[in-house]
Amino acid sequence: MKDYADSERQGNCIVVTINRPKERNPISAELFAEMKNALKTAQDDPTIGAVILTGASLENGQGFFCAGGNLNDLAASADRTPDERRELLETLHNFTRMVRDSDVPVIAAVEGGAAGAGCSIALTCDFVISAEDAKFSVAYVNVGLTPDGGVTSFLADILPRQLANEMCLLGKQVSAQRFYDLGVVNVVTENGAALQAALKLGERLAQGPRNTIATIKHLCSAAISNDLDAQLELEAVKMVEAQGLPEAKEGITAFFAKRKPDYVKLR
Repeated sequence: MKDYADSERQGNCIVVTINRPKERNPISAELFAEMKNALKTAQDDPTIGAVILTGASLENGQGFFCAGGNLNDLAASADRTPDERRELLETLHNFTRMVRDSDVPVIAAVEGGAAGAGCSIALTCDFVISAEDAKFSVAYVNVGLTPDGGVTSFLADILPRQLANEMCLLGKQVSAQRFYDLGVVNVVTENGAALQAALKLGERLAQGPRNTIATIKHLCSAAISNDLDAQLELEAVKMVEAQGLPEAKEGITAFFAKRKPDYVKLR
């Protein structure tokens, strides 16, 4: 497993690294297993502020976040039954659901580029930190395949339809700066600095109200599919709950005392 992906704690974050830089860090079952373990560890450890997903760099420092599926593996799928193909695809889709359902925020630290399912994975994350030279692409059309991993849903939520069509129908690459201008990328860094910026964000999250952050994450996710009445009801339920919890008491007390709230002491 460590040949394909590994994880380590850095400060108050867990960093999961796709570890096949010579192949531009393709997805694998091992990656998904490593990510599942990291999310469980983060869920069980109240000191963890975020899980960060990134790609290993070559010895010369050149990085690439994730190139998506291995084309050799995809070519072999032609000889599999539709049920077998679906089973393999569900591994990726379960990853998407796993990140969405996690209470702990997930940050993508993107160097070089995110292509195909790699773009899907990056957009699945709650935050995207990108080096300035990175490109995002959904070029399945170039090899006669259709998008997966939820990327068409994410693109529909965040981009004008015409630009989403350019990416999906023409295989157009989009720069980190353009995604930043559109609000898709949170921070653009110098090349080689995406992981450090992601760690800084993760440390900030670690100092925040952990349970409140988890609830807000799920509220934002639910808002994508809920109609207004359903979302108002969900917001009402969660606000009523929050008002009776220690994090709200600490935050409000700190506000009136003109001090910074200390949420860490509540864990």
